This record gives sequence, C-alpha cells and structure tokens, in this order.
Amino acid sequence: MKPSTIGSVAFVTMPLTPPSSPTSAKVLISLVNELQASGIAVYFADVHGPVFGRARETGLLEAVDEERIFPTVDLAIRALEQRASASGDEDRAGGRS
Repeated sequence: MKPSTIGSVAFVTMPLTPPSSPTSAKVLISLVNELQASGIAVYFADVHGPVFGRARETGLLEAVDEERIFPTVDLAIRALEQRASASGDEDRAGGRS
C-alpha cells in the first residue's frame, strides 16, 4: 500500500483488507502522521464496512479524520475537488490549518 500524492494530498486505497496486525497498523499510522506533519492531507479510498471497522479497532481513525475516508476513489476525488473549489486553492484542499 503506497500512497499517491497530488500536490499536498496523499490518497491511500485499501480495496481488500486493512492492516491485519498491530505492527502493520502502527506502521500505517506512523506514515499518516509523518505525511500530515509535512503538510500533506491524507485521504483513504475503497474503504468498506469491514475495513472501516478494522481501521477503527487499530486506531487508524484517530490519525485520519473520518471525513477523509471514502468508500470509492471517485467520492474521495469529488470531495477533494469540492474542498479545493470552496477554498480557491487546489494545493491546500483538505490540508490541516
């Protein structure tokens, strides 16, 4: 699972399963925290029921706001476009203030 970056946004797709061990969850949370500390907003896409539940159990939802988790890539991109349009700045869309 390698994030794709566009400007100051990283997309991570999780189409099959979430981190299955505490170690892999810690690595993913560490990556999310590092990206966010660098000013990169992180969004997750292809996250469905069981994956979402596992993300909650592993603490991933504490690192990523639930509003940045989407069931499809299309919905994630639409939300990012709407945020960019509302702020008038595509590179800062979804970024933490």
